[in-house]
Amino acid sequence: MRERYKRVIENSLAFDFKHLAKKAKHPREKTRFSAFVHLQAAKSITEVAEILFVTRHAIYEWLQRF
Repeated sequence: MRERYKRVIENSLAFDFKHLAKKAKHPREKTRFSAFVHLQAAKSITEVAEILFVTRHAIYEWLQRF
């Protein structure tokens, strides 16, 4: 994984994405927060993409926006 994205994930450890995913009303938000939950659990981008049925590119875009 690229260093820049590793830093984003490390900086996001303070957020409770599991709680945010449960509270999100829009399905896309739930998927996005679920991706961050998996990334915090040290899963790779590829693994998360396969679990959530999205592309790796989508996850990289979410990380850039975050």
